[in-house]
Amino acid sequence: MRATREIEVKLKVVSGHSFNEVCKAVQKAFKGDVVKSIKETSSDYYWSVPKGCRGDFCRVRSLSEGGAQLTVKYTDKGTNLDRIEVDVHVKDPIKAEMFLSTLFNRPKIGEVTKTYHLMFLDKKEHENNVSVYQIRGTKDVYIEIEATSIGKLNSYIKYLNEKLHKSIKFKREKRSLFKIYVAK
Repeated sequence: MRATREIEVKLKVVSGHSFNEVCKAVQKAFKGDVVKSIKETSSDYYWSVPKGCRGDFCRVRSLSEGGAQLTVKYTDKGTNLDRIEVDVHVKDPIKAEMFLSTLFNRPKIGEVTKTYHLMFLDKKEHENNVSVYQIRGTKDVYIEIEATSIGKLNSYIKYLNEKLHKSIKFKREKRSLFKIYVAK
């Protein structure tokens, strides 16, 4: 189990470009910095957290290599830019779902499936990365950047703006996927 500060920004593509077009542009922009990349589709299953509990939502994400990630996210500074994330890796996603449904005495409240291309920008895979994803059933495409510090995050955003400013337009999305697609 790990509890960390999650420092990330979500950028919604507003120029009408497709998932594949955005992937190619972002991959080209970060070409020399990408040490590993993953392309796949995954589903996230969500539970709301009861009032009085510390958390915005709980999520179970099935992992392609097997098992799942059980996550609690908590916005303690009033923004998704810098929040608490607690991840627990579990062997059985079905049991993780049963656990949360039993704990909260209710079934999951929603699901978000996305196709994504995740590019790691350093050897410590989960520290600095950029991903492009599209939400199934929509034309919504996002670029998400995660970094070890707000300064590093801002430098990635500036770099991306410089590389893509003539072609792909995006705006900062302040809401989580949970708030956009599940807790509407």
